Amino acid sequence: MSHHIQSTCLALVAGLCVPVAAEEAADVAPQPADEDVVDVADVADVEEVQPGTPPMTDEQREEMERVGSEFLQASNDMWLLLSSVRSKNDADDAADRMMALVAKIYELDEKLSTSTVVAPDAACAGVLDNIQGRILDSLETVDEEFHSLSRMHCYGSERLLRAFRLAGRAGLFGEDDAHSLTGIPQPFTPEQAAAEIARLGKLLEPDRQICLQLGSVRDSASAQQAVPHLRELEYNLLLLAPPQECGMFADERAESVRAAIEPLRQALWGIRNEIVRLAALPGYSEAAFDEFSEQLDKVYDALEATHSLWFEDVFDASFRSDLEDAYRENIKNTKP
Repeated sequence: MSHHIQSTCLALVAGLCVPVAAEEAADVAPQPADEDVVDVADVADVEEVQPGTPPMTDEQREEMERVGSEFLQASNDMWLLLSSVRSKNDADDAADRMMALVAKIYELDEKLSTSTVVAPDAACAGVLDNIQGRILDSLETVDEEFHSLSRMHCYGSERLLRAFRLAGRAGLFGEDDAHSLTGIPQPFTPEQAAAEIARLGKLLEPDRQICLQLGSVRDSASAQQAVPHLRELEYNLLLLAPPQECGMFADERAESVRAAIEPLRQALWGIRNEIVRLAALPGYSEAAFDEFSEQLDKVYDALEATHSLWFEDVFDASFRSDLEDAYRENIKNTKP
């Protein structure tokens, strides 16, 4: 569908909705014609307003602001809904509500797509820029919750997985994330859950030792001293890797599960903070740190292999951003 809103107002939900499969379209909204579909990547190509187009009226501006506010509310509601899911029952309960919110977003998108083309207007831009910024922030938090639940395979809920697939076809997340929605691990049996909790408990001491070793690094000499210790810790972690076919906890909120997971999360956060600190360490980009840096990469891979879902919650996009900032700061400070 096309969005007839001038580029200075930045069409609030341009390209968010694309048609779903025919057998599922009725669950969301009527399927638009193929030739009218606009992809998110096409937002920059929205046709410019032709000279002589009349300016936006007060009524049009109010309508645009109302639609934007409703979209923001729907996005916030989606985040609240997804962030509350902590078990299969929660996921099943959330599925229908999520479908309703996807349909609401589709409806709002339709309203924008049929809006009258108007001339650029400074007041319009000021109002909508503020709303759009809030919408983008809200959609980012929705995306984070989507990724978190996708990694958990929606706690085994076929209903929520189906809602996620429909939301994906409606453009609410990238197509490259679709692989996260294939296959559902079976919940652990009581015996498997007990074994996994025991395995997680054994990870805590290596995690703490890794954090201590990283914390001891202050220069290239101390980095070299930490290398053999990190090598041994990497080996110890890999001995604790989960079985090839790993299941999932039926309820992550269970006291025994939380008691195993939360200390690991804290330990991983400690490791994350040390890695960011090291990236900003004077001289870290120089050859004297190469052996240490290579070993740290191996430890990082071992942590990912053994901590699975909780690793991705800690070492997420914000970690990569913090790391890039630290590297830039390092380079700036080490320039002659």
